[in-house]
Amino acid sequence: MDEQGTLSILRVSWQTIEDCYNIIADLPGWDVVLRGVDLSSPEEAARAMFMNLLTEAMELVDRFNPWYKAPADSYGLRFASGWKLTPEAQAQWRPTLDTLARAVADCPELVEIQSATEATRWLNRP
Repeated sequence: MDEQGTLSILRVSWQTIEDCYNIIADLPGWDVVLRGVDLSSPEEAARAMFMNLLTEAMELVDRFNPWYKAPADSYGLRFASGWKLTPEAQAQWRPTLDTLARAVADCPELVEIQSATEATRWLNRP
């Protein structure tokens, strides 16, 4: 799978999140999706990528949305020395996580994308 195939899978994952939490937004950039992701383990990488999408979705919920005042664990996130997906969220999103894990395993370009993203982030620091 190439970068475009992985991007398609991410778009479907994002659309699923949008539908679940009643938000409308563009797919976050690679800098958000790959933040803190260890690509050496596809399963861990998929969880981290999906968690990054969920944390972004939480920020996009507007005040008229029923999810607006929902705590993080309602989204399947728990903070314990960093955000983590709850076991319930992992079970709920298992098909999406499995698809993302296969995409990570099959897309060696992600390492290059992550390196370029981190370099850009470093260069743009104040």
